[in-house]
Amino acid sequence: MSLTLTPMLAPQHKLRLWAGLLASGRPAQPAWTLGGNPAQPRWLRAWAPVQPGLPSDTPRVWCGVAEFDVAAGSHQVTAHCAGMGDGLTVSTLPGTVGAGAFGELRILLVSCYYRGEDEQGRIARQIAGLKLQPDLTLLMGDQVYLDLPTDRNFPNQPHWLARHFEQAYWNNWQPRHGAFTPGFGEVMRLAPWLGVADDHEFWNNAPHVSPIIQNSWKADGRSNWWNTALNCYRAFQAPAAGHDGQPHAVGDPYTFDIGQLSFFVADTRSRRDADAMQAMDNSALARLEQWVTTSIAQRRTGVIVTGQPLLQARAGRVGKITDYALADYGDYGRWLAALNARAAAGLPTVLLTGDVHYGRVSQVIDDRAGGWPAHTEVIASPTSLVRTLGADDWASINPLADPVWPRHSNGEAPPPWLSGDKRHRIRLRHLQKGDHVALLRFRPRGGALSLQVDYFPLHPDPTHAVPRRVSLDLTPRPF
Repeated sequence: MSLTLTPMLAPQHKLRLWAGLLASGRPAQPAWTLGGNPAQPRWLRAWAPVQPGLPSDTPRVWCGVAEFDVAAGSHQVTAHCAGMGDGLTVSTLPGTVGAGAFGELRILLVSCYYRGEDEQGRIARQIAGLKLQPDLTLLMGDQVYLDLPTDRNFPNQPHWLARHFEQAYWNNWQPRHGAFTPGFGEVMRLAPWLGVADDHEFWNNAPHVSPIIQNSWKADGRSNWWNTALNCYRAFQAPAAGHDGQPHAVGDPYTFDIGQLSFFVADTRSRRDADAMQAMDNSALARLEQWVTTSIAQRRTGVIVTGQPLLQARAGRVGKITDYALADYGDYGRWLAALNARAAAGLPTVLLTGDVHYGRVSQVIDDRAGGWPAHTEVIASPTSLVRTLGADDWASINPLADPVWPRHSNGEAPPPWLSGDKRHRIRLRHLQKGDHVALLRFRPRGGALSLQVDYFPLHPDPTHAVPRRVSLDLTPRPF
């Protein structure tokens, strides 16, 4: 048995802790201390087993999300349950961009972590060694790969799938694998985090049929897999409540503000339809349009977080084999309308995403406004590249392969234009190859903000782990 805590994003004067326990039987709720004193939380998500209906004769994961009211600052929290304990220090979210310890807001970007290529814990050890001290961590999809290995056919049995998926999450959520090996959970403890789902929280190209995932070929196979994976996503990753404390359902957007920044965190996977008409349902799209209206009225710089890039061309027929892009869906026009509305109001928007297995910084330039950068996209992917059968084997023997990152792609330039009106061209600022994380540093500058993007390569050879920096201006359009 073991008990694990990890901090989730919470409003400024609250702490939200995900607590999980792998145990047999029916363990009692954890007992908590806050600052060394006994404390009683509100349970935003009740203490319960991840997968309902499983036999309790073998160990399984129980978990919940607890919330505490606190003063702004750092707090020591502990929990004990069934003879096990865990504790960590958690800092509350800054109230303004410049209120952090360094006069800036630091956001760590992480996506696409495959534990199978990090069994020795090097990735977590390297990230800890960077001493990044983020205020917030955004997990932008593929925090688990439930569909791997692709050369193994999983039985179409809900109980088997439930145990397999639950174990995959539990392994990744652990701060340590054994006594000395750091785990991905250690990265999740650096700061309060917020995650979004992408396809590997389900299966490659979910909810569509995938030629490489046999369980997706028939409707009952897709249904069993989807429902079981959704239970895990809800229990391990999805917010237990909105920033306003109201109930939050899987697939709902999560919105919050930090000073001049207004965030819209979109789940474009959990309610994706099988006809490729909508990546979000109508209620989520209405929330997007309401957020655009509100953020314009309040004159805030926007931050949109998605599991896939918005500045990406349609995949078309190739998407049936690989993964459809957001541009393949019938609701992509509403995303473009949202971006155009913010650009027309003269307000910059930052787009944060992962998925594509390379890092990239691009800017959408409005040439009719003197070359003003309306939108800035930052991609950070992968943290630990997934193994690809065939391609990786070839890379290992190909004498022409890149000796530094033989398995990773060089990356792709964005499409030349945001839309067909040829007003907003897209300029590539940087491509980042290899495993990495990125740290965003937002700083106040006059009445606006500046943004610095630092990419940190996670290469085992320190000579190939030299950070790269991109400095950006987020000034509203001059009138």
